[in-house]
Amino acid sequence: MRSAEDQRRGDIAFAAAICVIAAVATTLALGFPKDARMWPLFAVATLLVGAAGVGAQILARGRAAPGDEEEEELAFPARAAMFVGLVVVFDFLLVYLGFLTAGAFALMATPLLLGERRPAAIVATATVFLVVAYLVFNKLVHKALPPDWFWD
Repeated sequence: MRSAEDQRRGDIAFAAAICVIAAVATTLALGFPKDARMWPLFAVATLLVGAAGVGAQILARGRAAPGDEEEEELAFPARAAMFVGLVVVFDFLLVYLGFLTAGAFALMATPLLLGERRPAAIVATATVFLVVAYLVFNKLVHKALPPDWFWD
């Protein structure tokens, strides 16, 4: 079992890794043709919001006091591997089931991997994100998202 301070360091490393990935993805996305940048930059913005959320939780939690309850959590390498697996599953579902279904799966699985256990918060966050993504892409910038199996 890891100490609370080790968990905090792991969370900081995780948030930093997300920021590095977002920075690399932004650089790559800016090299795309202008009309093809929207989706990658939207995904990068989502990564940065997630990293900011993890960072805010770390700052709010602060340092653990001696004797605090420790919770069993996965080490950073295991969580990172699970996120890579989640991206692979998301990509597969995106092709065969569409954006809304794949997005709902990924947006509900991600907080679970991060340790969130409040189902109402998970479902609400996923729903808001998917509605905003749909409105931005389909209605505002008129770029259709991959169609869903239930809604062509």
